Amino acid sequence: METVPGAACGMHLCITAGSPLTKPASLMIPDGTFDKSVWALQKPCDLQELETELRAQIQRFRELTGQLPEHLDSHHGIERIPGGAAILVKLAWEYDRPLRQFIAFPMEEGDTPFEVPALVLVSSQNDDPLTPEDILERVREFGAADTVELALHPGRADEDLARLSGLTTGRNQDAANLMSETFGRFLDREDVQLISWQDLARSRC
Repeated sequence: METVPGAACGMHLCITAGSPLTKPASLMIPDGTFDKSVWALQKPCDLQELETELRAQIQRFRELTGQLPEHLDSHHGIERIPGGAAILVKLAWEYDRPLRQFIAFPMEEGDTPFEVPALVLVSSQNDDPLTPEDILERVREFGAADTVELALHPGRADEDLARLSGLTTGRNQDAANLMSETFGRFLDREDVQLISWQDLARSRC
């Protein structure tokens, strides 16, 4: 796995799709893939198994890239699982990584490394492709926010991805929007600054 020099690459921890790196019985269905009902229905799971699996995923990232992820987040929001949020916070502090919060939740005590910019979720759907103008219109709605996170699913949909996700052509459209001249001109504005999650964490120190 190669990374682009200078690019900020985070870790998308996942227990709702694909197969685990460990053998967490409480997180799997009989075919060996993740049991999505642990997340969707909050089916009870072994929290030690959950933590062990997430640690294994972070270690796998390090093996593939030679470095730790720039920040941590989770697919669908592991913090929805009872006990999942505390594990994410524990790992973020241990690895000294900013933690992107997808689902808001109250913590009983102590500070968390969560950084919560205004979230603009504007992914194109297969049957509802967006234009660059659509994206920028949504961003303008958050004009008063100091920091805005633009959440999309840009990518190149191939057969392998199609077997894992129902979002295919929408990913292609998102990639085209981000590479468009319209979006490029927006990023060149003097009042727009691109930052990484590490930059955001430092700005809060």
